[in-house]
Amino acid sequence: VQSVFDLASIWRYRGGGLGVSLAEDQDRLVRQQVIASVALGYIQLSEAEQGVQTAQANLQLARLLLELAVSQRDKGIATGVDTARAQTRLASQEVQLSQARTLRDTARINFLRIVGAPLSADLELSEELSSDPARAPEPEAAIEQAKADRLELRIAERQARLAGMLRKAASADRLPSVSFFADYGSSGTKIDENSLPTRAVGVRVDIPVFDGGRTNGEVAVSASRERQAQRRLSDLRFEIERDVRVSLANLQTRESQVAAARQTVALAERELQLSQDRFSNGVADNIEVVNAQTSLENARQSLVSSTAQFNVARLNLAVALGHAESFRFR
Repeated sequence: VQSVFDLASIWRYRGGGLGVSLAEDQDRLVRQQVIASVALGYIQLSEAEQGVQTAQANLQLARLLLELAVSQRDKGIATGVDTARAQTRLASQEVQLSQARTLRDTARINFLRIVGAPLSADLELSEELSSDPARAPEPEAAIEQAKADRLELRIAERQARLAGMLRKAASADRLPSVSFFADYGSSGTKIDENSLPTRAVGVRVDIPVFDGGRTNGEVAVSASRERQAQRRLSDLRFEIERDVRVSLANLQTRESQVAAARQTVALAERELQLSQDRFSNGVADNIEVVNAQTSLENARQSLVSSTAQFNVARLNLAVALGHAESFRFR
């Protein structure tokens, strides 16, 4: 028996082929999501590592300033209050270094978990985070690129097409189907004496007359699913445009923050140098030094955080454009 014409089966066959392509796109989308997760984990680990380096630099600065306070006290220029104040800052920096190491260890474990490596493995970061100005595309060009390359949109389009094919297949169940049948055999009282070949061929037409409303129900369900797929597709187009515009605006903001943080570090270092000179010359106590020290510590931490957020913004833009696999740290 061979089916000759069955429109419902034809539409379901076409839908099956489209479903294979849809599954392949979904597989590629999952790979992109894994890439983005790994890149984000690397950024967080790098930020935590730079946080430890910043805390170590702040601790070294606190030790130098304590030595300066002790030297000034021995010379009779400073008082015990100045020394105690410097010792307090040193103790505070030791605590902050310990906290920074804890954050780094936590980020390391999280990153190893993301990449599927043993949690006891040693890590050495091979790339530093970029802080150079990014070359952002024009919004309209970026939106068109995202609509062409985003796998989510391609998947949604194929899901809508698949839903339409399944609706047509359900509707086609109302139509007749045609099949060809053939039979060949042997007939007789004895196989080796008087058996004769027999043949039967024909065409059969199946006409659905009454199915208890099953076809109408399937058509209604598949039509509803098609409308839902079309609405998701329409909403996704707006969402992609929103993602691109938000990513571009966020990237510009983070880039400005990095530039401002660099300038703040330079100014804080200058302020600390001036306050140290005043304290060394006995013009002022070390309150100015401690305040300038705090400003420099905050500026350094702000630079680390701004650099990490800038790279997160770069990653988000790559994801919004559908090119997570092309993201580079520098």
